[in-house]
Amino acid sequence: MSAKISASGPSKRVPNPWLDSLRLARNDECQWQWDFRHSFTHKYSWSAPTQPALDLIKSFSPDGVVEIGAGTGYWASLLRAMGVDVVAVDASPVELGKNRHHRESKSWTRVRRGYATVAGLYPKRTLMLCWPPHNRPMSHLALKHFRGERLIYIGQPRGGLTGTDAFHQALADDWTLVSRKRLLNFREIQDAMYLYRRRNVSAV
Repeated sequence: MSAKISASGPSKRVPNPWLDSLRLARNDECQWQWDFRHSFTHKYSWSAPTQPALDLIKSFSPDGVVEIGAGTGYWASLLRAMGVDVVAVDASPVELGKNRHHRESKSWTRVRRGYATVAGLYPKRTLMLCWPPHNRPMSHLALKHFRGERLIYIGQPRGGLTGTDAFHQALADDWTLVSRKRLLNFREIQDAMYLYRRRNVSAV
Protein backbone atom coordinates (compact mmCIF):
# COMPACT_ATOMS: atom_id res chain seq x y z
CA MET A 1 0.00 0.00 0.00
CA SER A 2 1.32 3.45 -0.88
CA ALA A 3 2.10 6.09 1.69
CA LYS A 4 -0.11 9.15 1.91
CA ILE A 5 1.06 12.67 1.23
CA SER A 6 -0.99 15.58 2.48
CA ALA A 7 -0.76 19.13 1.30
CA SER A 8 0.24 21.40 4.17
CA GLY A 9 -0.62 25.01 4.79
CA PRO A 10 -3.37 27.15 3.26
CA SER A 11 -4.08 26.50 -0.41
CA LYS A 12 -4.48 29.22 -3.00
CA ARG A 13 -7.44 28.13 -5.08
CA VAL A 14 -7.28 29.18 -8.69
CA PRO A 15 -9.93 29.48 -11.43
CA ASN A 16 -10.18 26.16 -13.27
CA PRO A 17 -12.42 26.44 -16.36
CA TRP A 18 -11.51 22.94 -17.61
CA LEU A 19 -12.82 21.31 -14.45
CA ASP A 20 -15.95 23.48 -14.46
CA SER A 21 -16.61 22.64 -18.13
CA LEU A 22 -15.97 18.94 -17.59
CA ARG A 23 -18.51 18.68 -14.77
CA LEU A 24 -21.16 20.03 -17.12
CA ALA A 25 -19.99 18.00 -20.11
CA ARG A 26 -20.23 14.72 -18.17
CA ASN A 27 -24.00 15.24 -18.05
CA ASP A 28 -24.30 15.94 -21.77
CA GLU A 29 -25.61 13.13 -23.95
CA CYS A 30 -22.82 13.95 -26.42
CA GLN A 31 -20.10 13.05 -23.90
CA TRP A 32 -19.71 9.62 -25.51
CA GLN A 33 -18.78 11.16 -28.87
CA TRP A 34 -15.07 11.33 -29.67
CA ASP A 35 -15.26 14.74 -31.39
CA PHE A 36 -17.16 16.21 -28.46
CA ARG A 37 -14.52 15.07 -25.96
CA HIS A 38 -11.70 16.27 -28.18
CA SER A 39 -13.20 19.76 -28.32
CA PHE A 40 -12.25 19.96 -24.63
CA THR A 41 -8.96 18.05 -24.62
CA HIS A 42 -7.65 20.07 -27.56
CA LYS A 43 -8.46 23.33 -25.76
CA TYR A 44 -7.26 22.37 -22.28
CA SER A 45 -5.44 19.09 -21.65
CA TRP A 46 -6.07 15.35 -21.68
CA SER A 47 -6.73 15.32 -17.95
CA ALA A 48 -8.49 17.85 -15.77
CA PRO A 49 -6.62 19.00 -12.65
CA THR A 50 -8.58 19.13 -9.41
CA GLN A 51 -7.62 21.44 -6.58
CA PRO A 52 -6.54 18.57 -4.29
CA ALA A 53 -4.29 17.26 -7.07
CA LEU A 54 -2.74 20.69 -7.57
CA ASP A 55 -2.19 21.03 -3.82
CA LEU A 56 -0.39 17.67 -3.78
CA ILE A 57 1.85 18.68 -6.66
CA LYS A 58 2.80 21.87 -4.84
CA SER A 59 3.62 20.09 -1.58
CA PHE A 60 5.53 17.35 -3.42
CA SER A 61 7.65 19.82 -5.42
CA PRO A 62 9.58 22.09 -3.04
CA ASP A 63 12.13 22.96 -5.76
CA GLY A 64 9.65 23.40 -8.57
CA VAL A 65 8.45 21.29 -11.49
CA VAL A 66 9.79 20.46 -14.93
CA GLU A 67 6.92 19.35 -17.16
CA ILE A 68 7.75 17.50 -20.36
CA GLY A 69 5.04 17.40 -23.02
CA ALA A 70 3.17 20.34 -21.49
CA GLY A 71 0.80 20.80 -24.45
CA THR A 72 -1.24 23.97 -23.96
CA GLY A 73 0.38 24.53 -20.57
CA TYR A 74 -2.94 24.28 -18.78
CA TRP A 75 -1.64 22.40 -15.71
CA ALA A 76 1.45 24.63 -15.66
CA SER A 77 -0.71 27.76 -15.75
CA LEU A 78 -2.66 26.74 -12.64
CA LEU A 79 0.47 25.68 -10.77
CA ARG A 80 2.17 28.98 -11.61
CA ALA A 81 -0.90 30.84 -10.35
CA MET A 82 -0.45 28.95 -7.07
CA GLY A 83 3.17 30.08 -6.82
CA VAL A 84 4.87 26.91 -8.09
CA ASP A 85 7.99 27.44 -10.20
CA VAL A 86 7.33 25.47 -13.41
CA VAL A 87 9.53 24.86 -16.44
CA ALA A 88 7.07 23.78 -19.14
CA VAL A 89 8.32 22.38 -22.44
CA ASP A 90 6.80 20.63 -25.43
CA ALA A 91 8.30 19.33 -28.65
CA SER A 92 5.60 21.19 -30.57
CA PRO A 93 4.26 24.26 -28.76
CA VAL A 94 0.72 24.96 -29.90
CA GLU A 95 1.60 28.39 -31.29
CA LEU A 96 3.58 26.69 -34.03
CA GLY A 97 0.33 25.23 -35.32
CA LYS A 98 1.65 21.69 -35.72
CA ASN A 99 0.60 20.03 -32.47
CA ARG A 100 -1.90 17.40 -33.56
CA HIS A 101 -3.15 16.92 -30.00
CA HIS A 102 -4.11 20.58 -29.56
CA ARG A 103 -5.19 21.90 -32.94
CA GLU A 104 -6.39 25.50 -33.12
CA SER A 105 -5.51 25.98 -29.46
CA LYS A 106 -3.69 28.71 -27.59
CA SER A 107 -1.28 28.27 -24.71
CA TRP A 108 -2.59 29.06 -21.25
CA THR A 109 0.92 30.02 -20.19
CA ARG A 110 4.41 30.09 -21.66
CA VAL A 111 5.54 26.71 -22.99
CA ARG A 112 9.07 26.50 -24.36
CA ARG A 113 10.04 24.27 -27.24
CA GLY A 114 12.00 21.33 -25.87
CA TYR A 115 12.32 17.57 -25.90
CA ALA A 116 12.50 14.75 -23.37
CA THR A 117 16.21 15.36 -22.79
CA VAL A 118 15.36 18.65 -21.05
CA ALA A 119 14.41 16.56 -18.01
CA GLY A 120 18.11 15.91 -17.44
CA LEU A 121 18.79 19.62 -16.90
CA TYR A 122 16.69 19.91 -13.75
CA PRO A 123 17.58 17.19 -11.22
CA LYS A 124 16.30 19.18 -8.24
CA ARG A 125 12.85 19.70 -9.68
CA THR A 126 9.98 17.22 -9.73
CA LEU A 127 9.52 15.67 -13.17
CA MET A 128 5.91 15.84 -14.33
CA LEU A 129 4.40 13.91 -17.25
CA CYS A 130 0.72 14.42 -18.03
CA TRP A 131 -0.78 11.84 -20.40
CA PRO A 132 2.45 11.01 -22.24
CA PRO A 133 1.60 9.03 -25.42
CA HIS A 134 1.81 5.25 -25.32
CA ASN A 135 3.13 5.02 -28.88
CA ARG A 136 5.96 7.55 -28.73
CA PRO A 137 9.18 7.33 -26.68
CA MET A 138 8.83 10.64 -24.84
CA SER A 139 7.90 9.15 -21.45
CA HIS A 140 10.73 6.65 -21.10
CA LEU A 141 13.28 9.02 -22.61
CA ALA A 142 12.36 11.74 -20.11
CA LEU A 143 12.67 9.23 -17.27
CA LYS A 144 15.98 7.96 -18.64
CA HIS A 145 17.54 11.44 -18.68
CA PHE A 146 16.03 12.65 -15.39
CA ARG A 147 18.36 12.46 -12.37
CA GLY A 148 16.02 13.71 -9.68
CA GLU A 149 14.15 11.78 -7.01
CA ARG A 150 10.53 12.88 -7.50
CA LEU A 151 8.15 12.04 -10.33
CA ILE A 152 4.52 12.93 -10.99
CA TYR A 153 2.81 10.80 -13.61
CA ILE A 154 -0.73 11.62 -14.74
CA GLY A 155 -2.38 8.99 -16.87
CA GLN A 156 -3.41 5.36 -16.94
CA PRO A 157 -1.81 2.16 -15.63
CA ARG A 158 0.35 -0.06 -17.79
CA GLY A 159 -1.60 -1.33 -20.79
CA GLY A 160 -3.63 1.88 -21.04
CA LEU A 161 -3.37 4.84 -23.38
CA THR A 162 -0.45 6.58 -21.67
CA GLY A 163 3.24 5.85 -21.27
CA THR A 164 5.27 3.27 -23.14
CA ASP A 165 5.94 -0.26 -21.89
CA ALA A 166 9.56 0.79 -21.27
CA PHE A 167 8.34 3.67 -19.12
CA HIS A 168 6.07 1.49 -17.01
CA GLN A 169 8.80 -1.10 -16.62
CA ALA A 170 11.19 1.58 -15.38
CA LEU A 171 8.59 2.66 -12.82
CA ALA A 172 8.30 -0.92 -11.57
CA ASP A 173 12.07 -1.40 -11.42
CA ASP A 174 13.33 1.89 -9.99
CA TRP A 175 10.50 3.89 -8.41
CA THR A 176 8.24 3.60 -5.37
CA LEU A 177 4.63 4.78 -5.50
CA VAL A 178 3.94 7.06 -2.55
CA SER A 179 0.50 8.39 -3.43
CA ARG A 180 -2.29 7.94 -5.98
CA LYS A 181 -5.22 10.29 -6.53
CA ARG A 182 -8.12 9.69 -8.89
CA LEU A 183 -8.95 12.52 -11.27
CA LEU A 184 -12.19 13.63 -12.88
CA ASN A 185 -12.48 12.80 -16.57
CA PHE A 186 -15.14 11.70 -19.01
CA ARG A 187 -16.94 8.72 -17.56
CA GLU A 188 -15.40 6.00 -19.69
CA ILE A 189 -11.88 7.43 -19.37
CA GLN A 190 -10.25 6.47 -16.07
CA ASP A 191 -7.02 8.17 -15.07
CA ALA A 192 -5.19 9.18 -11.94
CA MET A 193 -2.21 11.14 -10.65
CA TYR A 194 0.67 9.00 -9.34
CA LEU A 195 3.45 10.37 -7.14
CA TYR A 196 6.72 8.43 -7.10
CA ARG A 197 10.08 8.60 -5.38
CA ARG A 198 13.21 7.06 -6.82
CA ARG A 199 14.36 4.06 -4.80
CA ASN A 200 18.11 4.53 -5.10
CA VAL A 201 19.04 8.17 -5.68
CA SER A 202 22.79 7.50 -5.20
CA ALA A 203 22.78 5.15 -8.18
CA VAL A 204 21.96 7.86 -10.76
